[in-house]
Amino acid sequence: MTYIKLMQLIYPEVEVFENDYIYGPSDYEPMVKSLGEILVEKHVNEYQGDSWYLLKKEDLYGYLSFGWGSCSGCDALQRCSSFEEVAELYNKLKNSITWRTKEETAKWFDEHDWEGDYCYYEEEFKEFIDKIKIFFEEGN
Repeated sequence: MTYIKLMQLIYPEVEVFENDYIYGPSDYEPMVKSLGEILVEKHVNEYQGDSWYLLKKEDLYGYLSFGWGSCSGCDALQRCSSFEEVAELYNKLKNSITWRTKEETAKWFDEHDWEGDYCYYEEEFKEFIDKIKIFFEEGN
């Protein structure tokens, strides 16, 4: 299956116009769900911000982080004008995930130097990290 066909399955409600033009979808969740099972997620709930996910695919765990905007001028998904562009964004997000075992992922979240990351000072991000640590401490 081509990535373009996959994007059409992920976003069946998106209408295709002349010359394969689309109005870009605005919801990242269907795309993220197609990358793996969402175990933990947190978002900056403003008109633009960031989203963080802990995903699971088979026996591996992955961390996904990306920013988003409020309009087609500042949001990559809304800016897409074809399923080909949606597929390119999908591949970019997919390739940004590092998949690890459960033990490696728990250790990485515990030992990573978060102060060096751009999102460290976001309160929502600190809440996300706390949720991750609780998730692994509870033996999930």
